[in-house]
Amino acid sequence: MQNSKQYIHLKKGKKVCLVTNNSTKSPLDYLNKCEKLGIHILNEEEIVSSSTVTAYYLKHKLHIRNKVYVIGGPGLGKELDKIGIQHLGIGADHFEDYHSEERIFDVNLEKDVSAVIVGFDPHISYAKILKASSYLKNKDCLFVATNEDSCFPSTNPLLVLPGAGSVLASVKVASGREPIVIGKPHRPILTYLKEKLGLDPSKTLMTGDTLATDIAFAKRHGLASMLVLSGNTTLEDVKNARTELSPDYYANSLKTLCELEGEI
Repeated sequence: MQNSKQYIHLKKGKKVCLVTNNSTKSPLDYLNKCEKLGIHILNEEEIVSSSTVTAYYLKHKLHIRNKVYVIGGPGLGKELDKIGIQHLGIGADHFEDYHSEERIFDVNLEKDVSAVIVGFDPHISYAKILKASSYLKNKDCLFVATNEDSCFPSTNPLLVLPGAGSVLASVKVASGREPIVIGKPHRPILTYLKEKLGLDPSKTLMTGDTLATDIAFAKRHGLASMLVLSGNTTLEDVKNARTELSPDYYANSLKTLCELEGEI
């Protein structure tokens, strides 16, 4: 969000963390990005991505021990590596590699795949959907999604940028299975924040620009909510929102909040 640097620095002295559904980067990747933007008061633990929480949930809540099949990017792979979960599937896997329709029936499926993990994957392909859905035929194979965001924000009004939710939809339909969803607005993110960062929902303000994730997360789990209108939500959206998506507060931008705080 615009003016994030100024807003975060205003909050120095309070516990601040960045929470993102985007699983494409690791917290270290995001930390490096923050530092390039001039945000130097955060550490790696205070940047919480759905990839981090997915890995944490797999190890500490689902107690995964065997390998997992991943539709996702390098950021998710780094987090799985960090906690010692063996994984396969990251990178390109093209249908053309199987040469013919007959060859597709000879696709090699690994043994002992204990879970299928789905996040955003720029290399999504028929072969990946086939493998994920085939692993999920085993009812003991767990199905976990990093998030359900249908699209990424786009600065080009002519472009739609499909997100992890779009990838997830194909696997859900093909497998007939429903996943455990990690990202906002679902509970696993909250559990992680409470266990790892000591978050107290009753003393926390969630600031974000999306009703369906940021504000829904706050409303569902007892956090105060602040909607910023400089992102992908308009005031008209707020007026038309269901009660469970109505923020406690809203502001035109983080810049407005910074200016107001300077006057208080």
